[in-house]
Amino acid sequence: MEALEEDARKKEEEKDGQKSRRKKEEFVRKRVDKEEIPGEESSSMRKIKEEEQVKEDRRRRREQKKKRKELSSKQEEDGSDYDETSQKVRKAPEEQSGSPDSSRKQAISDFSSSVSRGLVGELDVSESAKSRKRRERREKKKKERREHYEAPADEQQMFESIRNIMPREEKPFQQNRTDMSKSRPPISTAAASQQPLKGIAKSVYIGVCNFAKAEEQVEKRSDFRVYHQLAHRPLLDDLEQELPLIVVYKTANGSFRHYPIRRRKVGASSYFYVDYGDPKVQAHASLDHLVRYYQINAQRHPNNRQYADQFPWWEVHL
Repeated sequence: MEALEEDARKKEEEKDGQKSRRKKEEFVRKRVDKEEIPGEESSSMRKIKEEEQVKEDRRRRREQKKKRKELSSKQEEDGSDYDETSQKVRKAPEEQSGSPDSSRKQAISDFSSSVSRGLVGELDVSESAKSRKRRERREKKKKERREHYEAPADEQQMFESIRNIMPREEKPFQQNRTDMSKSRPPISTAAASQQPLKGIAKSVYIGVCNFAKAEEQVEKRSDFRVYHQLAHRPLLDDLEQELPLIVVYKTANGSFRHYPIRRRKVGASSYFYVDYGDPKVQAHASLDHLVRYYQINAQRHPNNRQYADQFPWWEVHL
């Protein structure tokens, strides 16, 4: 029994081995079919494609050669046609006129006509430029006249209506006016002058303006400027309006003060001083002396020594 079982086991093992061998052979066969045979086919296809490409290149070269030949032949034909037409053009004037001189005359006449046209065009351009310049000059003159007539009223008032600040000589026909002036007090506000201030006073004079514009001209502390004050409400009957001469002063602490310059007449001479409230104020023989004096001299505050003012307004209130 054991021998029979062993024989049966051996047969089954042999069958199993045969099955496994068959499976391996089939697997190998399938692999060869998938890998080796397509590889051979791809190499053959590659060769066929290369041959077709070579043939295509040859065909293209032949077509290019044909095109070059056709172009060269066309150029030769065009050159021959051009020579024939040029010969015909040269012969045509001679056949029409019967002599080469007529063709020369015609060419000269054409050239002269073109030159005359160019000269006429240049003349037209030059005439238009001249007319434009004349128009510009006229407009410029009109503009200057308009600006001259439309000058600002302030400037005209500054240069035309300002009278002399210094005392004037009395004329014989003005006796009535002198009598009236005697009745007035000797202290008066300095009048404006027709001519601008001269000398040192001119360096601080800023013209005719109001309070705000005068303060804008003074930037530094302990500095001053002189100006003629504009009238706020001028009267119609004031034919000769006197503009007061004012000192605008920026104090050491930054505030602004406006003091009138007054004139005191002593005998035949006049003295000028700044009326800022001090009864013992210094008087000066001219405006130049007054300006120079306050540019050099300054007084310190008795309580606060840091402040130094040319017009010590605080002395009046101590």
